[in-house]
Amino acid sequence: MLQMYGIEDRAVYTGAGNYTYTSIDIGCDDKIWLGTYTNGVKYFNEISGTVYQAVGPPEFSTTSILNILVDDNCNIWAGTSGSGLFRYDEEKDRFIPVEIRSRNSPAQIYHIRQNEQILMLATEQGVFKLSKDTGETVNLFREAGWPSQTVYAVIEDSNGDWWMSTNNGLIHYSEASGELARFTQSSGLPVREFIRSSAYKHDDGTLFFGSMDGLISFHPDDLHSDQIIPPVQLKEVRKSGKDGVEILNMMEGVPPVLDHTHHSVTFSYLAMNYTNPSQNQYRYRLYPLDNEWIDAGYSREAHYLNIPPGEYRFEVQAAVGRNLWGNTAFVDLKMMPPFWRTGWFFLLIGALLAGILYMIHYYRVTQLLKVERMRMQIAGDLHDEVGGNLSSISLMTDLINKTDDLEPLFKNRIKRVHETSRKTMEAMSDIVWAIHPDNDKLEDLILKLRDTASELLQNISYRFKVDSLLENEKIQVHFKRDFYLIFKEALHNLVKHSGATEAEISIRKKGKCIQLTIQDNGKGFNTGAVHKGYGIINMQRRSKKMDADFEITSKKDEGTTVMLLTKIT
Repeated sequence: MLQMYGIEDRAVYTGAGNYTYTSIDIGCDDKIWLGTYTNGVKYFNEISGTVYQAVGPPEFSTTSILNILVDDNCNIWAGTSGSGLFRYDEEKDRFIPVEIRSRNSPAQIYHIRQNEQILMLATEQGVFKLSKDTGETVNLFREAGWPSQTVYAVIEDSNGDWWMSTNNGLIHYSEASGELARFTQSSGLPVREFIRSSAYKHDDGTLFFGSMDGLISFHPDDLHSDQIIPPVQLKEVRKSGKDGVEILNMMEGVPPVLDHTHHSVTFSYLAMNYTNPSQNQYRYRLYPLDNEWIDAGYSREAHYLNIPPGEYRFEVQAAVGRNLWGNTAFVDLKMMPPFWRTGWFFLLIGALLAGILYMIHYYRVTQLLKVERMRMQIAGDLHDEVGGNLSSISLMTDLINKTDDLEPLFKNRIKRVHETSRKTMEAMSDIVWAIHPDNDKLEDLILKLRDTASELLQNISYRFKVDSLLENEKIQVHFKRDFYLIFKEALHNLVKHSGATEAEISIRKKGKCIQLTIQDNGKGFNTGAVHKGYGIINMQRRSKKMDADFEITSKKDEGTTVMLLTKIT
């Protein structure tokens, strides 16, 4: 039986002195601890008759204190409006914040009560159980699958259960089963909304709660609740799309099929309980989209927007008052993907991309083969046609020059023609070697360098060193040509100008680069004073084109060193 005792309206807070007090409790040392509206916590010393300010963090000294509790262990707790929970540290003589380990820590602590080593905190997110020993925190509402709700006060009854006042009735929590049950006006409760921190238990077990309409009291043993566990049934499933709203047929025995044009799906359900239908509560989920139950309260519909493609099962349960859920009604459905998200479309796109990549590769290989064939043809033509003609010119001029009755002037000119044709044949031979695709390996380049050194340095003692770390990789035509011509020009200068008797040629690998070094023991020269001929200018021009480091170092009577460092391409 529930009874209500009406009282005259009066102010919630009582003014005392210059402060407005909101909560009061007596400490173990007979200090009177006072919570204020905007000045934190104060305590009253009966001996001196003086009110003192309790120390805490900056935000604590100006916050509104909603409730103060001195527990059985003489610990002093303060619940605040906006700053959470605080505890008085006697050694530090100050209040310190208490961490509430929760996904969302509550900021409003309306009421604090204890049961041995457990604190019960009434907050804007429901009721939290806080272990004073371990600091472990449990949100009773979340544990029971209820949504968060503001709780103004919490108090323990004689059976060890807890009662909570809210802005929509009372809630009973069974410590033994962990169940929650709501009592509202439809259950016989004379009021709807309660006020904060207003709860009391009489010695005979009667509970008192302050509400917006007065004081109510009841004895928990006088209450009874039906244990109806109502069955629930699905009424209909509606889909909405470009063609409007359509009700799906759930009686065909096959899961309804939807597609991406159905952007909204609504499930309607009803609990088969007509004794007090306003107390029917529901929870649902669309598995596997929802892993946990969604509390629907008293709503008899569930709405989903833009459900991803896949196979789903919609499940719904009903309960009355207490957290006793009945049978599960369900319906299976299938959401089809748009064609551009189907497997066959991905296979088609994959095949198309593979075809495009193959065509690009085929075209590239074909072009490379064309270039290879063209290079072979040019090399062959140069060798056979131009080389043959130059060889004939050289041979004929040599025969003419051996004629006895030829005048000296003509003989000198014929000799110059012969020398020019011979040099042209050598240059032609180098060009044919450079453009022929059979010579595109680094090993081919080194062999050509060896042959050239053997041919040009016949009268000079030399050493030719090659780094064993060099790999026989493929090189490009322009790299091969420029590297070789710089090498050949350096040897020409060595033979013609250095007067050296010894030389050393080294080819080494440096990271991804190759370094060519040519040293001699010749007479050397002053690199700053000597006029640069076309040979040096050509070597510098070619090294710049290769983006290479090129350096000539020389001193008079100390020989000359030519260094080329370039990336292998």
